[in-house]
Amino acid sequence: MHVLVIPANYPDETNDSKGCFFRDQVVALNDSGCRVGVLIPPVLYSWLKIRNFSKLPFGHSTLHDGAIPVLRHFSILWIPLCKYFYIKASKYYALKMYQRYVSQYGKPDFIHAHCVFYAGIIAHAIHKKHGTSYFLTEHSTAYQRHLLNQQELYIASTVAGAAQKCLAVSKPFVEKLDQTVGITGGWKYVPNVLAAEYQNTFFAMPEFNPEEFNFCNVSWLSPKKNINLLLYSFRDAFKDDLSVTLSIAGDGEQKQELELLSKELGLERQVQFLGRLSRDAVRDLMVKSHVYVSSSDVETFGVTLIEMLSVGRPVIATRSGGPESIIEHRDGILVPVGDRQALSDAMQCVKNQYAQYDFQKIRERCLARFGSNAVATQLREIYVSAFPADKCNNHDGAAQR
Repeated sequence: MHVLVIPANYPDETNDSKGCFFRDQVVALNDSGCRVGVLIPPVLYSWLKIRNFSKLPFGHSTLHDGAIPVLRHFSILWIPLCKYFYIKASKYYALKMYQRYVSQYGKPDFIHAHCVFYAGIIAHAIHKKHGTSYFLTEHSTAYQRHLLNQQELYIASTVAGAAQKCLAVSKPFVEKLDQTVGITGGWKYVPNVLAAEYQNTFFAMPEFNPEEFNFCNVSWLSPKKNINLLLYSFRDAFKDDLSVTLSIAGDGEQKQELELLSKELGLERQVQFLGRLSRDAVRDLMVKSHVYVSSSDVETFGVTLIEMLSVGRPVIATRSGGPESIIEHRDGILVPVGDRQALSDAMQCVKNQYAQYDFQKIRERCLARFGSNAVATQLREIYVSAFPADKCNNHDGAAQR
């Protein structure tokens, strides 16, 4: 079968963390035998905000991620960059990109779009003009945070209602989308996939050293990640115990504020802010750490959680939406959102009982649920239920250049 994936974003290179989990699923589908192409939503600049036109990559480009063709387009909007005009322009350029894709690689059997805004809107426009059916996976926390107005919810309902099947990346998120968007047949849970480098690498199991114990967190440092809570809980549990440290990787609008808070709490010798790391550096951090801690107020999934589980380490997370579909009792601890004492207690508990975790079993359970074979098999079963092989225009096989 021939699948055209429209992700919300896509990395510029394999070690780029931006949009990496979309690429991971594309690679998993390609490796499973699907023929896969990628159409990235157009990047549109407002001419009012452009300072150096000569440095921007305007126009269309087709690159290849291995055997997978990746189409991009960059344009300037000469009208005010409001949401209405942005959607109109996105659909206009995306339809041209789709026609270019079909002329070069043939018409796909269907599209798989990730996030209503704006990949789903583009898939819906292609469906209306060319009749190409589409599947939709939603990832955005905007529904849980009540950030969408009535018009945007109407758009989401329209896009989701026209899809062959709508998917969400955690079970609580399925329930939320059933309540807020609501479609015939409901939403179905299919998780994000674990990156191949975590599946194909041997990781030595950690040795417990009571003189050196490290917690870690990898986040975009924004309010919804609630790193403030993590710092307070860490202080409550381990202040002045220099054998216990916390490494926080990531950039964001709260980085300086959090660094200042760490100093105010007297944690300069225990907490390290690492800034934005490459994917390889994130993996190295997880291998060197003992426990991952997520203090988020809201998550639809939790890619870093499955990455930590895949290297055989336990995790602690708030019941923020996504982690409930990831963490089993043998893998770590779930705590209520915003509960400082519960998070502090969980960190102490995992450290004190660390030797009781079966690190190899943690990894095996993670691969069984979130590995490429597991997720790609679920997706192919969903595809085949709507498009049996005799209805597909193209047989299986790796995408052609």
